[in-house]
Amino acid sequence: MLLAWAWHQRERFWSQGWRQLAILVLLWGGTTLVTVWVVWPALWVAPAHAIGTVINEVIDNGGQPQKGTFILGEGRIYEAPGPLYYPITLTGPAHPWC
Repeated sequence: MLLAWAWHQRERFWSQGWRQLAILVLLWGGTTLVTVWVVWPALWVAPAHAIGTVINEVIDNGGQPQKGTFILGEGRIYEAPGPLYYPITLTGPAHPWC
């Protein structure tokens, strides 16, 4: 988003915008880091272990092929459930009795 703004303001940007862009990046980046730090308590105790665990899970789970989708409690696993997957799946949590 910041680069799109910089492109839109490119004439003014080249003369004075680098400093403003750097301030915005530091402001948004700092806000993001503080928010992640506050919301993720594992970072308070062992930040390297917490981040390493997330990276390992992404690599382990992302490197495996999908085994299919389990729909409506059937004992069958669908490889490609089709266009009704989301309407059927979302009716469960979407109504007030769930």
